Amino acid sequence: MPALASAQSFQQLYDSAARFYNSDPTKAVELGKQALSLAETEQETANANFMIAASHYNSKNMADALMYYFTALRQYQELNDQKHISDVMLNIAVIFKQCYAYDKAIDIYKQVAELKHDLGDQFLLAETYRNMAKVYRLKADYDSAALYNTKALDIYLELNDKKSQSVIYNELGILHKETHRYDTAIDYYFRALHIVEGTKAEASRRAKTYNNAGNAYLGKKDYERARHYLLLSLDMKDAENPDESTVRTLNNLAETFQNMNQTDSAIYYLELATATTDTTSTEALRTREMLADIYKGTGNTEKAMLAYEQIHQYARSMAHLQQNNDRLYNFYQVQSVLYEIQKIEQEENARKERMITLAIVGLSVLVVGLIFLGIYRSYRKRKIYKKAIVDELKKL
Repeated sequence: MPALASAQSFQQLYDSAARFYNSDPTKAVELGKQALSLAETEQETANANFMIAASHYNSKNMADALMYYFTALRQYQELNDQKHISDVMLNIAVIFKQCYAYDKAIDIYKQVAELKHDLGDQFLLAETYRNMAKVYRLKADYDSAALYNTKALDIYLELNDKKSQSVIYNELGILHKETHRYDTAIDYYFRALHIVEGTKAEASRRAKTYNNAGNAYLGKKDYERARHYLLLSLDMKDAENPDESTVRTLNNLAETFQNMNQTDSAIYYLELATATTDTTSTEALRTREMLADIYKGTGNTEKAMLAYEQIHQYARSMAHLQQNNDRLYNFYQVQSVLYEIQKIEQEENARKERMITLAIVGLSVLVVGLIFLGIYRSYRKRKIYKKAIVDELKKL
């Protein structure tokens, strides 16, 4: 690979990393590091670190993602690149949100919102509001969640962004579901689906809407309709390799069948959910808790104990994750303080340089003035002397 790096330019390697950072993030990290080794300017160095961070994030390596984001952030701050500063901070906030560090995420989101507002970046300002709303919802602060969802929706309406409008209507539906207003929630869900009908976003929105509607009917205890919509949602997902969204649908189905006293079906869907590789999500915990409850109720002590051990493992993992998040956030704060100190020092140095420049200019003006004064005095003396001679000659 080093030979490849030397044969290609920074831009070629950077562009290659950008092509792979979604489909093959591990390869993108490799290409990003090669690009970094060829960076010749501070801007290229910062851009390469940003790409490496994003690739680590896509490979679920949050610790390394944060470290590279912090590095890129400092470099963009030194360049005073406000757009990239706000972009990096937005990604850092997303990581803290996903790691359940909600207060820390909100703190950073607020800073990003100010930057995006000042930059006039309406779309990413709306995205920031939307993310803030989701964090507030997860904190059960539904009033703040509704406020920021509305702020985001107003911008999406101005931009005529149908897909994003659909996302907000789904979020508003979830808020109503959480406060047990199920019929209103279902209305928002299908309003979200209606907006994107006939667009490229329709398939993914449909799967999400069916899951949300099924969950609302589950809350209403209308188990037949819940099962109907949840199965429609599952048909559009990969149950054999479940991501968090699929695990959520599987859990909802299990809960539905459990309420319908169909224990075997509930266990079947929960077992499918255990195949997920995302073991630190709240849905992964929900799967284990439901399995433990069902196995305990059916007298299967061995499997119940296994599920409890997995719950304890989840708790240990979350404690470790929280400890790591605290360390990283403290590092983030230290980096922010260091940047402010550096900024003050730079401003002080610039002030001193201005004072020195002014002093030099002032001395130069003074010297030039003295020279002209001397010339003028010399001229005046010569003129007076010449006049005196002329007067004497006239007397003769």
